[in-house]
Amino acid sequence: MPFFVLLLIFLASSPCYSQMPDDSPGQVWQVGERRWTIEEEQRFAKWVEEAITEDFFIRHRIPTDCADAVYAIRWIYARIAHLPAAATTREGRRIGHWSTDWRHLPTDPEWDKDERFLAALFYLFPRTWTGTLPLDTYPVRISPDSVIPGTLFLVSESHTGIVGHVSRDGSHAHPLQTWESALPVRIQKLTRVMGTITRLLRERVPIVLEGYQNCENGGCPEGSETFEIYSTHGRDEMIVSLMDHLARIIESSHFDPKMAKGMMEAIPIKISENPSVTFNQVYQNHPWLSHDPRDSIEARWGFKKCEMIHEEIRITNDSIAFISRAYRKKDPGYADFSIRQQQHLLGKLNEEWTLSGCAGPPPAPAKKLAVLRP
Repeated sequence: MPFFVLLLIFLASSPCYSQMPDDSPGQVWQVGERRWTIEEEQRFAKWVEEAITEDFFIRHRIPTDCADAVYAIRWIYARIAHLPAAATTREGRRIGHWSTDWRHLPTDPEWDKDERFLAALFYLFPRTWTGTLPLDTYPVRISPDSVIPGTLFLVSESHTGIVGHVSRDGSHAHPLQTWESALPVRIQKLTRVMGTITRLLRERVPIVLEGYQNCENGGCPEGSETFEIYSTHGRDEMIVSLMDHLARIIESSHFDPKMAKGMMEAIPIKISENPSVTFNQVYQNHPWLSHDPRDSIEARWGFKKCEMIHEEIRITNDSIAFISRAYRKKDPGYADFSIRQQQHLLGKLNEEWTLSGCAGPPPAPAKKLAVLRP
């Protein structure tokens, strides 16, 4: 989440005209007497919050860079709501809903099927950039009632984005959640997630190294203050979640696996003074990251997979034994349900043990448990 978001903020809009051009049958879309008002800005904010998602432009097959995205979001809503919209090209030409350059193309009630509108939008993209945004926007006061979904931010002439959600209840790390695009335009979703994960992995490196130096000889008993300082439990949960999300993106968006692998192998992660691994290696082993600061560097980064699986199997067997011992008599229904959950996990761990080629049989429980009732 960019902390520079409050440096300079604009709210995208069509420029102010003393007199709007009259509607004509050949223009991009009809506006009539409709105009932007405070109420329309609030409706736009609600639409941005509900409609714009991480895969919005992918689903609609619209390639964008950062400036394209903020122009497109405003124009698409204006087209849906029959409101004015305009833009200034690099050459100083003004185009907008009134333009008739595409009058020869058919229109459609649905914006994403409207050939005339899409042609105008795609014409707009290469002719606008962050440098034209100040000509097509107006500044707003930096205050809780002014910075709303749909507000865009501009960082000099290098980058722009749009506020997607505003959270004031402390449920997010930053109150402003933003949508941003960057070049190359065709793989925004993949590169964005990979960039976030790379940052988290590189921030994790010094924590792991310091933890190893301070805890390798038993100096950080579990539950101690030093253990909590160097444990990466919460960070690792976020990394694993984002890695899983990345895997779904690669699969669902039909990215070439070789291309994705090549991108990941090109990103180095220097996990200690000497060895450097690749993003792809961490990606392949991310389920086995260790948050325990007493573990080896290799184990912390998931490269002691069989050891981690062995430990997880042992912990799961211990959990089954505890549930049976503590709840079998006083709450057999809960015991049966909980043990089934743990046995399901145990089955997956045993399968992973075999698939990973780990030596020997997986660890067995210390003693047999009572057979569950059907």
